Amino acid sequence: MILIDQMMNRIEFMHAKHVIHRDIKPENLLICSNGYLKLTDFGVSKMLINVDRCYSTSGTHGYMAPEVYLASHGVFHGRTADLFSLGVMLYELLLGKRPFAIDHFKGIKSLGVAPCFDLTPLWRLKHV
Repeated sequence: MILIDQMMNRIEFMHAKHVIHRDIKPENLLICSNGYLKLTDFGVSKMLINVDRCYSTSGTHGYMAPEVYLASHGVFHGRTADLFSLGVMLYELLLGKRPFAIDHFKGIKSLGVAPCFDLTPLWRLKHV
């Protein structure tokens, strides 16, 4: 629970400074010797100065929000893309697998349509 709280604090701080990370995944998290979480790799991050959205596609497949995939079709994304990535990462850390296969996203760029997900199995997870 402490790591989740720390991660949310890091994201809130970035967003308050008008930065979206766009590549939140386990590989970009480090834990210091004192137990605090560090968020690294701001290589694809974006400053949102005087705007609340961006239209470029970047990040790691499997953690990217559907709207990021649709950037080439004129769909914008913003701070919520980081929250989507955090949700995917937390699901993966809790259950040992991603909530959906990367195959769901293969056609997004060509079709210009976000995939439909069957979230029924999530409601059956009583141990989470």
